[in-house]
Amino acid sequence: MPVVQSNDTTSFIQRSARVDTVYLRDSVFVSEKMRGDTVYLTRVEWRDRWRTRVERDTVMDVRVEKEVVQLPPERYVPKFYRWCTGLLLAILVLAIGRLALKRWL
Repeated sequence: MPVVQSNDTTSFIQRSARVDTVYLRDSVFVSEKMRGDTVYLTRVEWRDRWRTRVERDTVMDVRVEKEVVQLPPERYVPKFYRWCTGLLLAILVLAIGRLALKRWL
């Protein structure tokens, strides 16, 4: 009768990370100039900004190696032998009890 038993478990974890960097410029600068009666407003917008985005990915793989092991068959004892063994034990207990009673009485 074959019995399956697991013997070894192997796990493998793979991690990967991808980095994406973005450079942004965005600001506001206002200057004014006067020529005669007219006022000129100049608005300049810029802003320097770095953004870093990291994406992570993890993959886990678990492998279990199995091995089939043959176990020896159990010995079958017929009911007749079990009944005979019980009967012999009962006779032995009665004989010892009878001898003990004769000795003490």
